[in-house]
Amino acid sequence: MATAVSPKFRWARLLLPGLSLLACLVFWHWAATSRLDLGLISFVYVPPPGAVAEAAWSLATSPKLLPHLSSSLGRVFAGYFAAVVLGIGIGLFIGRWKVMESLLLPPLEVLRPIPAVAWIPPGDSDVSFVGVVDDFHHVYRGALPYFAQHHPRRGRCG
Repeated sequence: MATAVSPKFRWARLLLPGLSLLACLVFWHWAATSRLDLGLISFVYVPPPGAVAEAAWSLATSPKLLPHLSSSLGRVFAGYFAAVVLGIGIGLFIGRWKVMESLLLPPLEVLRPIPAVAWIPPGDSDVSFVGVVDDFHHVYRGALPYFAQHHPRRGRCG
């Protein structure tokens, strides 16, 4: 049975998250303006929150935002579409034919833990390629149980 929360604690539940965010912003401002350098963690090149807010506002009001955003989203969706086509196709082969499972599944499973960013060639920043590599494993691993379960010869025995 749920107990009623007193109004004093209700305010605390609303106030504490806001104070936590405010404390993080104050620390960020202090660390960025004082160029705090702790060795492993450094704020030397981190701008203060005010500069970030100004840059975000100028970008949001700039006419450059829409073309850049549409270009980036186009590359992301192209990469995802390619990953879906490849992932479902390979998932179909692996799920339907045991020979393909024996041939394709081991190398794919060995390559799966490698982060998608590690596959980017040096000097290249093609987002669509990262999307293909990153989403491909999720798609084919999701397609495998479906194709293995819906084998055309299953259910005809009897």
